[in-house]
Formats: sequence, structure tokens, C-alpha cells
Amino acid sequence: MNTEGRAMVSLYRSLLSCCRGIDFAIGDLSGHAVFTFGPDYPGFEGHFPGAPILPAVVQLAAVRYVTGAVLGQEVRPVVYKRVKFRSGVSPDEQVVVRVQLQEEKKESWFVEFGIDKDNGEKIAGGEALFVSVEPRVD
Repeated sequence: MNTEGRAMVSLYRSLLSCCRGIDFAIGDLSGHAVFTFGPDYPGFEGHFPGAPILPAVVQLAAVRYVTGAVLGQEVRPVVYKRVKFRSGVSPDEQVVVRVQLQEEKKESWFVEFGIDKDNGEKIAGGEALFVSVEPRVD
């Protein structure tokens, strides 16, 4: 794995420390999680000095994280569609990531998602397709 790939894995794994709570309903395949990204969150490094904004790729990683929690398994994205980013996320802002899943076909999930600030302001939204990932044996 290259350096960029390792950095992305590290950002994804560190989402756990930013998640303040997660709630999901298995019956209707939906869920939401509350995140707070502190100023020391590695995703802010270099994006942008003096005025840090959470990168879009981290926001999409949070969607993946919540989707995996709803399903109780690791997933990987196949495609993101109709994604719109309306507002930035600054350090210490609380955000809510909401997902609604539909089974597309076996081990494949269509997801509609939204990311909002705790005051209800829309940050981002869109659609994604995820597939289940076989657990790795290391």
C-alpha cells in the first residue's frame, strides 16, 4: 500500500474517535451518527492552514462508516452519485451523518445520505453504492 493509501486508512480508522454516538434501525436499514472532528483530527492537516476545513473525502468516509455500522459489516464504496457539498465543516463543529439503505442485489447496497450541522444546516448529500467486504485474515 502506498503512502497516500495508508494515510486514508488512518483517517478512516480515526473516525471512531470522532463519533459521539450512533443509532440505527436494522428493520428499515437506516441510521445516523453524530461526529465532532477536533482541531487535532489528522484530516485537517494541510486543508487549509489558518482556516481548516474537513475534506470532502473524510465526509464520504463518515458515510461509509455509518453504512458499515448499520449493516454490521465492513463495506467499500463502488460509486458516489449526485453528491453536493454545500457548506464546510470547521474543527469542533458537531455534524450528523444520516444514511438510508436499500439492498441493490446480494451484498450490494444503494445508500441515500445527508450530512447536516447540529443546527440543521445542510453540509452535503447524495447517493452511493457500497459492496460488502470479506473480513481480512492477517
